[in-house]
Amino acid sequence: MLPALQPHGDNISTDMINYLITEMIIPSLTYGAMFISGVKWLTMQRSERMFCFVTFTATTLGFIVYREVVHGTCPYLQDDKYPPGFYFISYAIPMTCLVYHFLYRFTDKEQSPPEIIRFISSNTLWIYLWHIPVVTYFSMSQSSMHFILKYLIALSCGLLLTRIQHQIIQKILYTFRHHRGVSAFIRQTFTG
Repeated sequence: MLPALQPHGDNISTDMINYLITEMIIPSLTYGAMFISGVKWLTMQRSERMFCFVTFTATTLGFIVYREVVHGTCPYLQDDKYPPGFYFISYAIPMTCLVYHFLYRFTDKEQSPPEIIRFISSNTLWIYLWHIPVVTYFSMSQSSMHFILKYLIALSCGLLLTRIQHQIIQKILYTFRHHRGVSAFIRQTFTG
């Protein structure tokens, strides 16, 4: 699609169109589709959810087998993450289905989920944002630390910093307790 849309001979225009498509349009479409799917998920029948799980699991496995047979390598998931491509999305959907299934199946329907589950699910954006400096540090330092250890450190830092953020916001909210509009804005912006 990119070569057909790019003007020939003008590098500035080519770079601008390339940036627009790969950095704005494609991520907006894929993340938007994932968002709409997540909203739709709550109203899906069990058979529709199973169909999604089976279809995207088969798609992911098919992609892996294809790459292994044709190119001789197993595709690295991170390579398709920015912007999110077909392989990444095909993998993300069944993984999300599994997490949803296990949380739904193993939590008591009569009671609210455990505090850690509520905290993580309400603050995924902040946990994600706080893990980025840790991942960036590992990348820039070219650390030879094992991936699992780096993953656990990044996750722990994201969780810890988000928890500290919550405590700071609670103190700020106490200061603005008589200003409902301000406190609501702060709570909605900086907490889950």
